[in-house]
Amino acid sequence: MTTPVRSDEMPLICIFRLQNDGSLKQTSWFMEPSEEVFGALQYASDNLQLADNHENNFLRLNDYRLRIMRELGDQGFSVLVYRDMPEEPLEHATDNVFYSVFKYSAIGMALVGIDGRWMQVNDALCDLLQYSRDELLNMSFQEVTHPEDLNEDLNYLQLLLDRKIETYQILKRYITREGKLLWAQLNVSLIWRRDGTPRFLVAQIQDQTESIQYRDHLEKLNYDLEEAQKTARMSTFLIDLQNHTITFSKSIRELVSHWKGTMRFRSLQQDFSADQYEAFLNWISRSQDSGKPEELEVQLSGFSSAKLVFKGRLDQHDKNRVLGVVQG
Repeated sequence: MTTPVRSDEMPLICIFRLQNDGSLKQTSWFMEPSEEVFGALQYASDNLQLADNHENNFLRLNDYRLRIMRELGDQGFSVLVYRDMPEEPLEHATDNVFYSVFKYSAIGMALVGIDGRWMQVNDALCDLLQYSRDELLNMSFQEVTHPEDLNEDLNYLQLLLDRKIETYQILKRYITREGKLLWAQLNVSLIWRRDGTPRFLVAQIQDQTESIQYRDHLEKLNYDLEEAQKTARMSTFLIDLQNHTITFSKSIRELVSHWKGTMRFRSLQQDFSADQYEAFLNWISRSQDSGKPEELEVQLSGFSSAKLVFKGRLDQHDKNRVLGVVQG
């Protein structure tokens, strides 16, 4: 089995140089010679076909890591034998790899066990959830997750464990110590042991409460605006001069029931007489050229007989758009 690892993390013991048939032609020692290492030689001889693998792939044999390399000109093989380094204890991994990030990050960060229990948390996460470090370390993320959001989180976690994804990002709700709801963006990745078993999760938790509240506020404003437009029997529109389309707000259905969303100019011909359609195109040209508000009154024909008044002007920030309102 090959395992990605960096050679600069392990001490080099020796280099065996082999003939193409696998027989030994030279040994270079970089540590005190050991008979145990020759067991790696036999193992390498049986796996010379792996010399064509990616250079960062190693074979593991007991306490050794082997890299098999084909020599230039197909003159044989070089087998580099390294002493495998024991896996770093979790507290050392935290100190050496994550310490500065944990300490100074403005967003919440944590190492989380596969069972969901907090293993390490930074100050930002404690502040965010309003728990002390000791309190969180005696809890799991399941205990501070809104019940309606828990299944989605656990489903993604299972996908990580099944190696179907390498990371995931979701928007979820947490419950703070004071019982308040907190919206947060959660990013999670999984750290694996060298033997291929899951070790712990790395979680980044960023407060999104204000963004969500602002989004909800905008949605309410848009809803209120649509309702006001319906009452006033009017709709806003945007004309795209390059694509020859006009996009109406939802309230256009109060004026012309079969008009909706984005429509091409030519699709309006079913409701315009030939003269009215030509007047419509001329009005667009005037709006584009004059740079000031232009008005057009049309009487629809065909399926609808509504009378509409278009008022529009060229977008001062985009010369390819005309913005305006239409009223019935």
